[in-house]
Amino acid sequence: MDHQLEARDLFSPTTLPLLLFVAGLAVLYALRRWSSGLRLPPSPFGLPILGHLHLLAPLPHQALHRLAERHGPLLYLRLGSVPCVAACSPDAAREVLKTHETAFLDRPKPAAVHRLTYGGQDFSFSAYGPYWRFMKRACVHELLAGRTLDRLRHVRREEVARLVGSLRSSAADGAPVDVDAALMGLTGDIVSRMVMSRRWTGDDNDTEEMRSVVAETAELTGTFNLQDYIGAFRYWDVQGLRKRIDAVHRKLKYVYFQCVRATARREKINARMELLKELVPGCSKVSGTALVLDEIINHVQSLQRQVEEKCSDTSAIRVSHICRVLDTEKAV
Repeated sequence: MDHQLEARDLFSPTTLPLLLFVAGLAVLYALRRWSSGLRLPPSPFGLPILGHLHLLAPLPHQALHRLAERHGPLLYLRLGSVPCVAACSPDAAREVLKTHETAFLDRPKPAAVHRLTYGGQDFSFSAYGPYWRFMKRACVHELLAGRTLDRLRHVRREEVARLVGSLRSSAADGAPVDVDAALMGLTGDIVSRMVMSRRWTGDDNDTEEMRSVVAETAELTGTFNLQDYIGAFRYWDVQGLRKRIDAVHRKLKYVYFQCVRATARREKINARMELLKELVPGCSKVSGTALVLDEIINHVQSLQRQVEEKCSDTSAIRVSHICRVLDTEKAV
């Protein structure tokens, strides 16, 4: 009698439409997969709207390991409305990353990345093609070329000397040092000075704002966004992330402007330094702004001494000439 009551409650007029809706979605999903004609890898049972998102909690890598033990090293998963394939063994990863590398070069662009990178126009998320190759050549030429590294060698020397001095001071005071943080700060300072002519670990307001923008960007790009996975929420910002993304985008635009202005100023200074190298003898043999300035100062001081010597010699000649004229007049 109890089972009959439970069955009667289950198929009541209130719950029957919901059951029919869920069953219809399941049948539609099965028919869509069978009619696609694709030979898809094994896939666990998924929910109609969430797909397999509920199977990846709480730790995705451990959940994928459990699914691979049950269904095989190659899995077909649906992250909401997004289809994907998971390679969970070394052989499967080799097929994806090496054998069929060109088919998996492009990276997905979440809503935050799409907005903050102007539609994926940066080096990390742009589609593989002529534009990506152009960006690669530009990065290599501007940051990693031998001439650029030689011109900015003094930056690396100054930052390494600054780190060594800080470690020496801490050792003298007996204070503990976080070596990982110190090395990360050294790398950030070198890269930041090469790109923006300012230290990453500076204390001024602009540097603090830059660190805050980078931290907010990392947080937003790593936040789970329903717009990226559930098609029904693509144009519905239920999490309120769009306002935060727009605010960070405006801050990033200002940082980009600062970078461009710093680069233009550095190029102008470098052009003037090259001109001074041509005018001042000996400057072409040294590298680094400090050494070039030392050579220029030495050359200017040398010219000043020569001018003073010439002026003193000319004054002595004039005085002797006047004395001879006076002696001649006296004799007359």
